Amino acid sequence: MNILNTYNEFNISNFDLNVDHYRGEICDGDYSFGPSIRNDYVLHFIVKGQGKFIKV
Repeated sequence: MNILNTYNEFNISNFDLNVDHYRGEICDGDYSFGPSIRNDYVLHFIVKGQGKFIKV
């Protein structure tokens, strides 16, 4: 997995939806994460390839 140099943090709290941070990753074909509990929501955008999201 390669993490791209696009990590940014934001401190904006006057909108209905606030972006805390974002980053880009180039993941290997067999990449997985979890199970894990997070304090926030994570949105994933797949721009190339395919994958499977599994709710545990």
